[in-house]
Amino acid sequence: MIWRTNYSCFPNAEMTGTLSLAHRNLGISLLFRAQFSRALPHLRQALDFYDPAEHRPPKLTPHDPRVNCESFIAWILQLLGRPDEALAQSQRALASARELSHPYTLAFALHVNCVFHQLRGEAAILEERAEELVALATELAFPHFVGSGTCFRAWATLEMEGSIDEAIRKMQWGLATKRATGAEIKVPYYLGLLAEAHRRANQNADGIGLLNKALEVVERTDERWYEAELYRLMAEALITGSDLDDAERWLHRALHTAQKQGSRFWELRAGTRMAHLWRGQGRRAEAHDLLAPIYRSFTEGFDTRDLKEVAALLAELA
Repeated sequence: MIWRTNYSCFPNAEMTGTLSLAHRNLGISLLFRAQFSRALPHLRQALDFYDPAEHRPPKLTPHDPRVNCESFIAWILQLLGRPDEALAQSQRALASARELSHPYTLAFALHVNCVFHQLRGEAAILEERAEELVALATELAFPHFVGSGTCFRAWATLEMEGSIDEAIRKMQWGLATKRATGAEIKVPYYLGLLAEAHRRANQNADGIGLLNKALEVVERTDERWYEAELYRLMAEALITGSDLDDAERWLHRALHTAQKQGSRFWELRAGTRMAHLWRGQGRRAEAHDLLAPIYRSFTEGFDTRDLKEVAALLAELA
């Protein structure tokens, strides 16, 4: 529930910026704490208070508040399981950033757009956005975005079957560059990507070590938007190491966390991996009964990678 009051007694020009920032900051905080459904209305209300004549950068923030909110709204919609709506919103956010001709805002928008397309498994788009981000951030000396853009570019290379060892080196450099600026936000996410790269390189112990570090950061900072996926990635590492019982426990934890947070996207990811595990154990009916209701909860996005994979798996299990 959003607390409201009557602001008509305040001077509009003084209050709208304060209200926009308040709702934006609360929305972003709720997003990173994995309270997705609560975050969304605050970010939308921040947009209601946004006045382009009064609030464009650098008047309130170093990047445009409208682009900031639009970018995070797309991210939340993806996690809530509304991928088509999320894609349209993401495209609007990036278009808004390009219209402003404000370099830092564009770098921010590209950065969040990279997160968005990495989550969706769209490597070609990710590579394009990451290349643009690194070039812009290098030219204008935005080291945080140089670091994150390098991570995304390396992940895209990995997804398109490039050199795993090179991708790991670049991701390590990118994360170190980001953290050298003092930035800690999204560190569990980057550690999770790096851990998965190590698993694919048959460096499973290193990957598990990175996941443990990521989970330590989650507990220390309460940044939980990626928590369920970290549990799934831990299960993937354990499956690679043939520890199937422990992997199943981590997948149950991933499913429970995703359901508690209301993230159908993470629930789909965890449920898909559990279904694959059970299928391999001959538990085909259980796999189908777990995955089918999760799939049916989606009303859009059936041409996305995750949902196409699930449709094919359900057809096989039927």
